[in-house]
Amino acid sequence: MLDTKKFVLPLLVGLLNVSCSLVDHNRSKDTQFVTKAEVEPYLTQWQNSQDSITRLGEMESDLALLIRLVASQADLESLPSELRGDLHRVTHAVAEKESDAQPQPFVQLAIFIQKSRADSYLAQFKKRHPKLATVMTYQVSGFTKGNIEYYRALAGPFSYKRDAEKVCYILQAMSQSCQVLIE
Repeated sequence: MLDTKKFVLPLLVGLLNVSCSLVDHNRSKDTQFVTKAEVEPYLTQWQNSQDSITRLGEMESDLALLIRLVASQADLESLPSELRGDLHRVTHAVAEKESDAQPQPFVQLAIFIQKSRADSYLAQFKKRHPKLATVMTYQVSGFTKGNIEYYRALAGPFSYKRDAEKVCYILQAMSQSCQVLIE
């Protein structure tokens, strides 16, 4: 009788070697691995683009605010004759944001000791810049410093401090003093 252990064991080892080599051979044909050297240029390009992407996002909000301000200065009533056909007037407005009693940014236009002077100043400001009133709201806010009551002529509130800073920058370019404050 033949010793089956001596015959079967080498046969199994041989079959395993052949099947493993076939599996490895098929895997190398089916799957192509990407090396780190191939991926690194794309990762570097993506990382270098992050600053540009962030700047573009900031510029988008800047442009939206500037477009609103420029649109408020445009005289839409005086259209060229070729555009006057069937005119449908559409009014756009910014929805009021509900207050959660969080501090909001404002642009302080001036400060007075008398409330009537602050009200009068805002009325004159609105006459000088009538188109700005379509995109900005105004109010008079009182505060006490020491024993004296002061009144601020304010534009706002704005959704973001960055927006108030941009408006103040534009007003300063128009020779209007202003200051951003959070109330």
